[in-house]
Amino acid sequence: RRAFEEINWTMNSLIAALLLKPKNLPISIILIGGIITGFGLVFIAQSSSLLGPSSSFMYQNPDWTIYGSEVVIIGIAVCSIGLLMKYVMRLQI
Repeated sequence: RRAFEEINWTMNSLIAALLLKPKNLPISIILIGGIITGFGLVFIAQSSSLLGPSSSFMYQNPDWTIYGSEVVIIGIAVCSIGLLMKYVMRLQI
């Protein structure tokens, strides 16, 4: 239990350090966008029968290819916002 509390405290400290310092905010947004993009790629891979169990509701379901593509586009947009923020913050310094 003690080890779990230490891991939890460490994760909370890391999240707070990334989100609360303004200079780290663009990096956090880029990281979040990358995670969103990764989820979209998993959706596409699973709907294309490349990943996951055949018992999954997403497996060989063409609707999830469209959903995954939309999620990838959103993830790329979030990454782009983070990159733009990073560029603008660099110009202000």
